[in-house]
Parts: sequence; structure tokens; C-alpha cells
Amino acid sequence: MNVSFNDPNTSELCQPIGIIDAVLCWEPPTQPNWAVHVIKKTERSKQCFKGLKQCRSLVTPCSKLPKQEAPKTLYCHDMAGGYLNDKDVKGNEKNDGFEFFRWSCIDIFVYFSHHLVTIPPLGWINAAHKNGVMVLGTIITEGARGEAIWSKLLSDKLLISKFANSLAKISQYYGFDGYLLNVENSIPPSKVKLFCDFISILRVHLKSSNFENMVIWYDSVIYPMGSVFYQNALNQLNRKFFELTDGIFLNYAWTDKHLEVTLVNAGSRKKDVFVGVDVFGRGCRGGGGFGTIEAVEAIRNWGLSVALFAPGWVHECCLPGEEFLSRDYKFWDYLRDHLYVYGPSYLPFRTTFCLGRGKKFFVNGKLEKEGPWYDLSKQDYQISGLIGSHGTINSCLSYNDNDGFNGGGSLSVCLEVNEPDVEVSAKGENCCAWTTSEYNLDTPCGKVYEIGCMLAGDKSPLLIGELNIERG
Repeated sequence: MNVSFNDPNTSELCQPIGIIDAVLCWEPPTQPNWAVHVIKKTERSKQCFKGLKQCRSLVTPCSKLPKQEAPKTLYCHDMAGGYLNDKDVKGNEKNDGFEFFRWSCIDIFVYFSHHLVTIPPLGWINAAHKNGVMVLGTIITEGARGEAIWSKLLSDKLLISKFANSLAKISQYYGFDGYLLNVENSIPPSKVKLFCDFISILRVHLKSSNFENMVIWYDSVIYPMGSVFYQNALNQLNRKFFELTDGIFLNYAWTDKHLEVTLVNAGSRKKDVFVGVDVFGRGCRGGGGFGTIEAVEAIRNWGLSVALFAPGWVHECCLPGEEFLSRDYKFWDYLRDHLYVYGPSYLPFRTTFCLGRGKKFFVNGKLEKEGPWYDLSKQDYQISGLIGSHGTINSCLSYNDNDGFNGGGSLSVCLEVNEPDVEVSAKGENCCAWTTSEYNLDTPCGKVYEIGCMLAGDKSPLLIGELNIERG
């Protein structure tokens, strides 16, 4: 009897695929679903700055370096099993979901869950792509069930080819950029070579549609034994998987000695080693949470890339009376000196600074709807400075969700203007002359649409609702 396995994704819901046969039989749905709304990844600047600066220190020059010389930062999103408020394609009216918006200092975003094939929800793909960040899904197998899956797949080379091809087609159809491969079950030693063939085939299929697509290996199974033995370093027992993929995500219980060994084994690819940091602190230096800085600082001292696991801790572990944005600001403030910051590399450029949620919704400066809403697909390009909630210590930039131009609010700039005859901006007029070698243009100009106006000596905030930068 033929059994049909339908893709669970619809025009309303983003879902993972949990059954191996559903992956093997996968074909693009006959009825269009949310995939038609995915946007392509934008280009980022070819150079970056070291340090996510507080707004009051922006006058201090930052260290500038070419993209290829900077260690990377991977953000692995694991929150309460995944597919929470973010699974709703058209958003919802809850406004209590988690949103991440510090994209300028992130290179790769991984959506993680414990389903066989995790397909990142639409909102996360679009928010990351809009800011030039790669988005990976997750392939995970664990325990006895994982062993059964690989026993079936590795019984026939045609099956592993079919599995790899289906995974690549799923990635291409849903517009994300590859996978984190997390195999936490043993592979029979006699099948390890065939397992390696699968990884190679998957990577070839992914890159056939876009050479930037990638596979990152999680530090679990060792070669050639096939058993699960976390190494916490790049060494001879996991180097084979590193060579077959675009990078390795190391386990969390590393020491300085592990990092020293890693550096030796990585050679010229040290930036493809993502040293794991569990923000919940499980077996990790610094104990996670606000102590995450201790681990990140140690990793950067060796010039290696960082994989932050579950930074949604700032939201998930909020105590009564605490504000998520204040905790979020504090967390990234601690890390700021060890992050590498990128910007857009295209013109014209436009952003409303929308976070993808709010308690009001504005269209062209008019209130269209009052009431809470959450839709990450509406998140817009975010600035590269360190932004907090209103009143956060040392923050002159914050989000204002009481007034806006388009979306859920505006960017609040709270600075005292000392020049007696200076008006910072006027609605709809050019606000600045702008020169940058990145754009290779002499006089691109900015246009700001703001609510309110900050004059000389005025300490009230300027609310910027929309920024347009055009070719001069």
C-alpha cells in the first residue's frame, strides 16, 4: 500500500518535518504555501568594525578590517522546543514572543529544534535575510530513534542520495541557506564511510543552487569509530567531518588546552571553527547568562569563531518585574567588544527600524491599528549600534513603541544638542551629507521622517520613524 506524506507547512503555519519517509518522499507542495513570501538575503558590507559600540562612544574610532579576517558569530536559537509564536505566518496579536534584532553582529542564524528536519519559520528567515545574515535549519537524530533512522538510510547508497537530495530541495524551496547537522547517536563503524558520503552529497546538492549554502557539523560522532564522543576541540577524531563541511560547532565543555589544540588542527580555517557557548551555562565556562562574556572573551583570544547556543535566555528566564529589553541590552553590552559589526552595502537603502512587534501599527505616520501584534516578517533593517530599552544605563538610543511612521514604532535618539543654532532634522528634508568608501559614492544623502524635533538645548528625544539613503 502506498502511503502519502504531505508537507505539513501551509499558508498559515510554519512546521518541521519529523518523519524520515516524509523527507524521502518530499516534493514541492502542489498548493503554494508560505515559501512564496521568503525574501533573498541582502548583501552586507565587505568590511566590518570590531566592537558593538554604545551610542555615546560612537565618536571613538573602531577597528576596521576586511570581512575575511574577522572571526564569525553564530546564533543558535533554541527556545522551549521551537515553533512558538513565530510559527504563525501572518503573525498574531500576542506581542509576548521573542524577537532578536542585533543582526549586525551575527554571521549565521540557526533555528534549532529536536524534530528530524527543522525548517526555519518565515519570520526568522526574512528578518535575518533582510539584514544580510545566513539562515540554517537543523537536521538532528538522537538516541535509539536516531540509530534506527540511520540504519535505514545507510542500508542503501541510493537512499542516502535520495535523502541528501530531498534535504537540499527543502532548503531551496523554503529559501534558507543550509543546515546544522547534529547526529547524537552512534553510526556502525562499517557504515561510517557511507555516512561521510552522505555529508559530501548533501553539501554538493546544497551548493549546486547557491555556492554560499553551507553544512555545519556538530561535535558529536567521531571518526572512524562512529560512536558519540564529544571532543570539545577540533582534533583527529572529528577533523574528517570538519573537512567534509563548511564548519564545526564544538561542544561546550572546552578548556584553553582544547582551544590550543583546535587552533593547531584548524590551520588556515580557524574562522570555520565555532566554539560552543551555552547561554544556559550547562558545562560552560562563565556559567552562562550574563557570565557568557567569560567564555566569549576566551574564544576570541584564540581568534576563533563563536557559536552562541540559546541566547533567548534573556527572554525565557525573565523574572517577574524584569523587562526583556533591559536584560537583552545588558547581555549584548557585556559582549560588545568581542563582536564584529557589518552594515548594508546597497543603495537606495531604507528602514523603519521596526522590531516586528508592537502595541500599535502605523502606516505613513498614521495609526492604523491599536493593540498588541507580533510578526517577525515585518521586522526591518536594524542599526549597528547598541540599542536598549528606554532609560537603560548609557544608552542614548532606544525603541519607542508609542509613535511611529511605518510599522510598530520608531528609533528614539536622546542627545543634548549644544550648538545654539542647530536643528537636528526637519520632517521630510535631507538630514545629512553622507560619504563612505563602502558605497564608493561621493554624496549619498539621507532623508529622515520623524515625529517631533530636537532643537538646540532640547533634551527631549528625537523619534526617527523612517530613514532613506539614496544615491546623491
